[in-house]
Amino acid sequence: AEGTRLGRPLTTAETTALIQNKYGPEMVQAGLDTLAQVRRLEAAGAKRIVVMTIPTAAQTPFGVAGGASTQGLLTALAGLYNDTIRREFSAPSSTVMLFDAGALSSAWYTNPASVGFVNVQAPICNVPASLGSSSSFCFITGATPSASNPFLRLLPAGVTPANSLFADGVHPSRKAHGLFATALSDALKAKSWVK
Repeated sequence: AEGTRLGRPLTTAETTALIQNKYGPEMVQAGLDTLAQVRRLEAAGAKRIVVMTIPTAAQTPFGVAGGASTQGLLTALAGLYNDTIRREFSAPSSTVMLFDAGALSSAWYTNPASVGFVNVQAPICNVPASLGSSSSFCFITGATPSASNPFLRLLPAGVTPANSLFADGVHPSRKAHGLFATALSDALKAKSWVK
């Protein structure tokens, strides 16, 4: 957003200043707020709480399009939040389980074939900015755009919604959501919280 406002990529010094003075403290505070909410839930009697790290937006089509300075900023911000969460919730607990969604999504991005992804670069939806660019408007029911699905991109040969990581510029595809769900289910079973 800052680079867009300036009309040019941010310099390294500008990115560092944003992390240190503005967005970094906000991400740490978000992590502390998560911790406070977990403590409130525990005090209210919750016995099973899942806390998730966040993926870095640097690996999304939005982040990649922003260039190196934007990617550096996004990586740092996700790292600040995730480090705050990990410091508190990495130790074994009978009531809180840390689910590292950030590490999981990075693994898929860097080794997409391991989970059947062919496309980790291009979003499968082409929703106009006037509608918020969100895949919420993209009903993925076929392989090509149609009157009932006007926002689906015409995808290159071999690329389908089922083998693509991103639905839009930042949100996971339906398949990625399914993989997150399976991984979380497996983690809950490993902790014996579900059968």
